[in-house]
Amino acid sequence: MKNWERQLPFGLVVWLMLVLGATNFALGVETRVMATLLTPLLWLGLDWLGAGRARGGMNVYPAVVELLAIGLFAGCVWHATRVAGRAFAQQWFIPLYLVALIRETINQAALQTYSYAPGILRVGAAPALVALLPASIFYLAYQFARRLGAERPAGIASVMFLSALSLALPLEATAAQALWWVYAEPRLVVFGRVPVAAPLVWGGAAVIWYAVWARVARTRLPERGRLYALITLSPIIALAQLLLALALGG
Repeated sequence: MKNWERQLPFGLVVWLMLVLGATNFALGVETRVMATLLTPLLWLGLDWLGAGRARGGMNVYPAVVELLAIGLFAGCVWHATRVAGRAFAQQWFIPLYLVALIRETINQAALQTYSYAPGILRVGAAPALVALLPASIFYLAYQFARRLGAERPAGIASVMFLSALSLALPLEATAAQALWWVYAEPRLVVFGRVPVAAPLVWGGAAVIWYAVWARVARTRLPERGRLYALITLSPIIALAQLLLALALGG
């Protein structure tokens, strides 16, 4: 592999380091375990990047974010199942994935505030694997709130907002540099192409999800009933997140 350091976006390296450190703190997993899980993902990503020039300069960066999305999602599901139980994992990750698919389908088909790279794997109009990221980032944000001692819903929501925003900012910066997705007409931008509203939308979307999830969790419904309730509410949550994005201009 030659000159891979010139092909790998610097932002991607920073994001890998931040996600590794944040996941370590939020999930309480030993560093050597996280490094072991991340090493094959990083190796495959570098291999794809290095092979890009040999394939005629084809843009292979989308494969990296999709691989990271799968790895992060699998790790979070494993942790949630191990710590909080299978029912919790189902109630968190299944509805959130549906929310992301619905939201992205509406955005790509009607609003088109941003567009994805041609190489992104899709289900209809929505990105199939990139849509895994919100559930994982929101889960990490929720675990941050728990680890920092937040107990009241308002406190948990506040920490989740800041945590999701902080995790999404380097992701958005890397996406802008690698052209994983591009915003149509951003008003105010940072890091060259990232709209200021983009990380705020991530934080707000995390709060919207938590508000609905916490309300359903406090009901007397059985575990399976809570899952069905969250799945039923998925279109409403997706619409609320879209309205927030439109209001913020992101």
